[in-house]
Amino acid sequence: MNIGDRIKLLRTEKKWTQAELSEKIGVKQKQISAYEKGTTIPSTEVLIMISQTFDVSLDYLAFEARCQSAKIEIKNREDIIMQTLSIPYSDDLLISTGKSKKALEQEMLFLLAVKLFELGRLSVGKAAELCNMNKIKFMDELGRMEIPVINLDDDQIMDELKNA
Repeated sequence: MNIGDRIKLLRTEKKWTQAELSEKIGVKQKQISAYEKGTTIPSTEVLIMISQTFDVSLDYLAFEARCQSAKIEIKNREDIIMQTLSIPYSDDLLISTGKSKKALEQEMLFLLAVKLFELGRLSVGKAAELCNMNKIKFMDELGRMEIPVINLDDDQIMDELKNA
């Protein structure tokens, strides 16, 4: 099942039309149709709006990981079923970036992980795992991009310092 199939499933479970869903998330009805047909993949922002509208995780939309309970026991790494997200792009993108196909795809995966971390959708560990990096290297890269690894307000910082 792909993203479009899951969007359609969620929409029909709520008994909403494509037009009703489009109103709720602020896109045109023909975009909903294109998502459901699989001819277009929603942007990250639209995926976030869809996940919030249906109260499901981005993991569910992208990877079909709908959690049925809070306790999930995984005995080893091989028990995890990995899904693939396909993002179409033209050769022009390779030319304009000057990157190889593999380098560009790794960078896009890294940037997706960074954005999901920034939005609070993934922990630093899960974001690092998403882009096949170890946690320390991912945190180091966030620092290079001037993205805070720890996002505390002033009161939280003072509490941390008092309790140190």
